[in-house]
Order: sequence, then structure tokens, then C-alpha cells
Amino acid sequence: MRYSAKFTPTIEDELSAYRMSKGERKSTRPLYILGGAVLAIEFAIIGHYSNKPRMALAGVLFGGIAAIAPYLIEWQIRRGLRKTITNEVGVSLGDEGIEFTSRFGTAKYSWNEVSKVDLDDQGLLLTISTLGGIFVPARSFDSGYFPRQELLELAHRKLRNA
Repeated sequence: MRYSAKFTPTIEDELSAYRMSKGERKSTRPLYILGGAVLAIEFAIIGHYSNKPRMALAGVLFGGIAAIAPYLIEWQIRRGLRKTITNEVGVSLGDEGIEFTSRFGTAKYSWNEVSKVDLDDQGLLLTISTLGGIFVPARSFDSGYFPRQELLELAHRKLRNA
């Protein structure tokens, strides 16, 4: 069976692709804040009791950076893509491989070139060794629904045989 999708990439799609490539979920965001706060508090306490205010200040700075780093990265991605002109792209997945179509042309990849497949509620991320990643949003499939289980089975079968 062949699965096709057509979509115009959005900033949210790029952010979803970034999160998936890093293995991050939105639900883990509070952990960054908590970890940064704990780091800052630890350094502040150590700096206070060891009478080294610079250590306390460094801890607060490192903790603050750790807490807001994911948000800064997303802000940078949003800012960089705001001016990018995007056009409709198409992706077809089937037994013979993956076909990626854009206004620049068509590229075909065999399953041997796919090194990793990630799926979540936002979509599908195909990591291709020569290209990087292709993110296909869940909303874009021609069937009108996200064939998550079918794509997972196809990818598992093809990557196991590759």
C-alpha cells in the first residue's frame, strides 16, 4: 500500500520535527525549569555557605540558562523560519521507498537509506542518512486520517529487511 501526503510546512511542523529529532515532548518542558531551578538553588546554597558569592552567581546563571534553553532554541527556530517562503511539498511512502516532491523537483529514497523512523501524535519523522530528516505532519495524509499503525508496520518491516 502507498501512503501519500501533501502539505505546506509551517513553523509548528518544524518545531515538531526538532522536538522529535531530540526525543523531546512538550510534557518534559517543566522538567527543564525544575532542573534549572534545582541547579541554581544548589549553587546558591553552596556559594553562600562556602563564602564564595561568585559560585552562587554562576549557579544562578547556569540554572537560568538550563531552565530556558529549550524555549530559546524554539524562539530561534521561529525567528529564522518567519521569513522563509514555503511551498507545498508531497511525500509518498510505499514498499518501494519514499518519494519527496517539491517545487524544486522529485527525490526518491530507498528504505536502505532510512536510518530512523519516529512517530507521535504530531506526525512522522524520517531520518535519511544523505538528507537529514523529512517531517510529515499527521494532518497532511490524503486518506484524511493519520495511518499511524500502518506506517509503523511498514517502517518496521522495511527497516528490518534493509
